[in-house]
Amino acid sequence: MFKILHIETATDICSVALSEDDKLVDYISLHEKNIHSSKLTLFIDELLEKTANSYSNLDAVSVSKGPGSFTGLRIGVSVAKGICYGIEKPLIAVNTLRSLITALKREQELKDEHICTLIDARNNEVYYAIYDANYRAVLEPEVGKLEPEKMREFLSNRKMIFIGDGVEKWAESFNNNDNCMLLSTVLPDARNLIPLAVEKYKNKDFEDLNYFEPYYLRDFKAKKVSLKIKKILNID
Repeated sequence: MFKILHIETATDICSVALSEDDKLVDYISLHEKNIHSSKLTLFIDELLEKTANSYSNLDAVSVSKGPGSFTGLRIGVSVAKGICYGIEKPLIAVNTLRSLITALKREQELKDEHICTLIDARNNEVYYAIYDANYRAVLEPEVGKLEPEKMREFLSNRKMIFIGDGVEKWAESFNNNDNCMLLSTVLPDARNLIPLAVEKYKNKDFEDLNYFEPYYLRDFKAKKVSLKIKKILNID
């Protein structure tokens, strides 16, 4: 029996979950902007308390590594690494785009469809990738404008489900295609990390705490960091 704490902060959603083996024990999730720095550690403490656990009970910590919000990823990864350092347990990193397939599987049975996962990247762009129902990459993660022409070959011979918070931005480009299904309600959530994190835990596929960084997918652009974020990231 093993327990994993899961952390998701790649978008405006701040979410934590606890799993035992491959089963969800409980989770907390809140969709609200700019709360990661003030709520993440509180949510973790609350989750452990309500499930009668402590940090010392954990066998690993998994974190949604991106792509996504630069600030959200930095906070989530920093908290995850801090916990792992403190309890001397391994860190597991899960691709945020890939983990969205878990959320879709909770809603419907998948057959031979392709799944295009999208996360809003601002500036009229999205982070996106295409997977099959078994999480295998058909198109590796990219960032940019999701051009209908680029999707044509994938839509020519099978159905594709578009999911994530980047769907609405591109709905007009695809909603007239019979092979498309658009689901903007399928969003990042800490529960989504569980099957992928469990697989990595069993394979001992862990990150190096000294060198691991979020998967930004594009160059990080420095912005002013709020005092709350500086405190949680231990920035002078």
